[in-house]
Amino acid sequence: MTNRSNLMAALLDKVAYLAAIKGAIKNNLKKVHCAWDKKYSHSCIVYSLRQITSVCTLIPMPKTSKGMFHIRAILILFLIVHMFSLLAQTPRKDSGAEGLLSISGTVVSSIDGKPIQGVSIRVEGEKGRGSTKVDGSFSLHVINPKGTVSFSHMGFKRLELSYVAGVSMAVQLIPLENQLNEVEVVSTGYQKIPKERATGSFVQVDNKALQRNPAMNILSRLDGVTNGLLLDENAGNPDGLSVRGRSTLFSNTRPLIVVDNFPFEGDLDNINPNDIESVTVLKDATAASIWGVRSGNGVIVLTTKKGKTKTTIDFTSNFLIAKKPNLFYQKQLSSSEFIDSEIDLFQRGYYDKDINTVYKNISPVVSLLEKVRSGNLDMDVANAEIDRYRAVDVRDELTKYFYRNKIQNQQQLSITAGSDRVRSLISLAYDRSLSESATADNTRLNIRNNNQWNIIKDYLQVSTDLWYVKNTNTESNAYGYTPLYPYERLADNERALEAATMSTLRRSYTDTVGNGYLLDWKYRPLEEVQNGLTQYRGIDQQLRFQLGISSKIYRSFKIAADYLMSNNWIDNSTLYDQRSFYTRNLVNQFSQVDLITKTVARPIPLGDIFDSSETRMQSHYGRVQLDWDERLGRLHRISGLIGMEWRKDKSLFDSPGSLYGYNPKLESYSEVDIFSYFPLYHNGGYSMISKGGGRIRQQDNNRSWYGLFSYSYRDNFTLTGSIRKDESNLFGVSANQRGVPLWSMGASYNFKQFLKSDKLDYLKMRTTYGYNGNVDKSTTAYLTSKLYRTTNLWGKPMDVILNPPNSSLRWERVQNLNFGVDISLLKGRVGGTVEYFQKNGKDLMGQSPVAPQVGVGEFYGNVARTSTHGVDAQLWLSWFEKKAIQVRTDFIFNQVKDKVTRYYRTPGANKDIVSGTGIIPIEGYPINTLVLYRFKGLDEDGNPMGISDMGITDEYNAIINSSDRQSINFCWLSASDKIWQSPAYGLVSILGAFF
Repeated sequence: MTNRSNLMAALLDKVAYLAAIKGAIKNNLKKVHCAWDKKYSHSCIVYSLRQITSVCTLIPMPKTSKGMFHIRAILILFLIVHMFSLLAQTPRKDSGAEGLLSISGTVVSSIDGKPIQGVSIRVEGEKGRGSTKVDGSFSLHVINPKGTVSFSHMGFKRLELSYVAGVSMAVQLIPLENQLNEVEVVSTGYQKIPKERATGSFVQVDNKALQRNPAMNILSRLDGVTNGLLLDENAGNPDGLSVRGRSTLFSNTRPLIVVDNFPFEGDLDNINPNDIESVTVLKDATAASIWGVRSGNGVIVLTTKKGKTKTTIDFTSNFLIAKKPNLFYQKQLSSSEFIDSEIDLFQRGYYDKDINTVYKNISPVVSLLEKVRSGNLDMDVANAEIDRYRAVDVRDELTKYFYRNKIQNQQQLSITAGSDRVRSLISLAYDRSLSESATADNTRLNIRNNNQWNIIKDYLQVSTDLWYVKNTNTESNAYGYTPLYPYERLADNERALEAATMSTLRRSYTDTVGNGYLLDWKYRPLEEVQNGLTQYRGIDQQLRFQLGISSKIYRSFKIAADYLMSNNWIDNSTLYDQRSFYTRNLVNQFSQVDLITKTVARPIPLGDIFDSSETRMQSHYGRVQLDWDERLGRLHRISGLIGMEWRKDKSLFDSPGSLYGYNPKLESYSEVDIFSYFPLYHNGGYSMISKGGGRIRQQDNNRSWYGLFSYSYRDNFTLTGSIRKDESNLFGVSANQRGVPLWSMGASYNFKQFLKSDKLDYLKMRTTYGYNGNVDKSTTAYLTSKLYRTTNLWGKPMDVILNPPNSSLRWERVQNLNFGVDISLLKGRVGGTVEYFQKNGKDLMGQSPVAPQVGVGEFYGNVARTSTHGVDAQLWLSWFEKKAIQVRTDFIFNQVKDKVTRYYRTPGANKDIVSGTGIIPIEGYPINTLVLYRFKGLDEDGNPMGISDMGITDEYNAIINSSDRQSINFCWLSASDKIWQSPAYGLVSILGAFF
């Protein structure tokens, strides 16, 4: 009825206004507007017919009754006709009854029914554009009462629907399959950010992409499908993970792993990949700086599956079989070529020193050549034996006895159930893997339970997550075997044969050594494998309990409190059977034979040798956070969060060391003298018996506060900023060094309102700048030392300083700069992203010389700097959109270059650089630099030449001890500089570092 009254009043306004104008003209009066009051619409109607003065302003009427009659007649006829129309319908406000047409509705995901914020809405053929609100609702003015409207959002298929003005629309968007690039919402571990308003560099892999690879560990499933994430053994951490290159020299290089909003400190192999819903990689300062000093190497956020409102039972079983590794894939010298090089080097006298040392190991071919030279063997007999060696390739027997087909078996059962108030998930997984190594086995048991309670709608929510994993690794040939010669024979009709390693002695020496009083000193690899003589067992157990409570305070303001308790138990043990070569070799080395009394003294007793260690880690993590997402009118949005964290990490490593004379049945062992020097049987040297073992306790207390703020205008232009301060007890000398503030700024602009072409769907530019951090827990600001078991020159215990006091010790910092462009074409069928980044490491840990009068020659502190830059690019193409078969192709390109820009410790001789192990930082060169000696041709005798301080020479000692950097090559070669490569002789054999 209200709509009818309003419309009648509007019509009367028009009619009365026309009448007023006509009357004013006839009476030469000034035109006056009628100020109708809609509360008295019926009174106004009467007045317009009878000229009654009520609430309306007087309008002069025509002087003649005839004119008055015509006007009244027209008004009455007009009102009667339109009254029937008004009684026949009740129009909506958005149907145009008030002069404007509009459409409205809600946009949700077709998967979970959750509202989608920031969906771009465009009316075909009109300029009208808009986007959805936080609750997915929208309202947009249109010109035509009917037409077509399109809905588009990154991570979802573009949708076109027909509309009728005034009819509410319920829109469901379908997510894209196998989404590899940034999607609608990304998780930082602290908040979920809509893609439309994200300024940082994120990349996300969803569950479907993870399921394409049935590997047992999450890292294998991420390999090759994630932009900016590299799995490389040179990354400097056991996982081989690197996000946009290396940002430190000697500190921890592992990216921070976050599982369900809390850091994960354990082995990544403990994570069941089937429990993971999505993986998000945070690459730049704005994306990762909220994690503070732990984000310098990037952040990888794992989000696990949660309970759903409907009951589902999922069972997954994967069975994988892979062939044995192809040991012939990598090219190497054949047995015949290797023997030819040995003959050549023998003739040159290269082996004479080893031959003259009776116990020094020499190859079977060199042994035959020596027998011929000494007259103990005929040349023809030796050549026939050598020819038999030429036909042998040790890789054949390695493939037969040491490797097998890889078999992996995974089973997982997952049950979800719930309602609007309660949702639960329980999953049970068991995996077993028989690796390519014939002696290695792995099993993993995962149990996880997740519960979510919506107690008072949005005003009180509680969640718990309980997770237990047990990962067991066994290896029955822990000693391992690497052949020294390509023609080595391991078996003869399944009988184990003697072989050589770097630890074995000459065969002719071990045949008669000790006159039978020593243990068998032969090494037979096949015997070790067949009998499992070195048994390793590692058990890694972890228990995580997580509790979360959140409450809506007012409008979008929410407060949340989260707590994590994590316990990790790691037990490792290796049992060396008394029959193993490791035990026999160690016992014989320290044995002392008295041929007169025919007795043997054994400082290392007979029996097994048992090594074990245990590690206990416990973490308590608490967080309180307030976040909000408010709209100010239709154009402005302000969102953000503030919070505090407390973390306490404790770890204990304990190892009793080696237990000699161990009896596994009785759990007994014998004590040995680890303080005295004993003569070594074979070489006349002296050595102490290694006990090993130790006990290390560490506690790390941290507290942090942080904040993140975001402003958006029309959901197109976004500004973000974050700040965080971390404090740790590791930096406890100077109060101002205990904490470090880290911050970031970012901006982005979405050009959707300027996109007039139907070909270009999405275009966004963004940039960020800020600082991340890193920490080296191996050092501290306090003086630390280690007590050695050896004594000094005066017979007193010796304490060696490990770390001098350093009151200026501080956190490492990484300066980040990022530029990015996101684009989508042809209704989402083609798209991609291109980013350029810079990362400058500052205050990095490294060695630096110091004045010797302070008591030490150098110290470990914040002395180094590095510079890194690169490009991340990804292009994706969907071939068959809206077809039964969907095919998507992704092209990923990553390039990273780094170099050391400051380092005070200068290497000495060139051999320290070429032959050194680990990282040897050199200013102006990459962190991991391949360094070679320069090759300057051959002399008249065919000897390779290099460069020393004296110039081009074949004096190899001068070459390797030279400090002239022009004599080595950092692999930035000019056309005239070539790397000398040849078979295994010449300079390569002598120096071992030319290729």
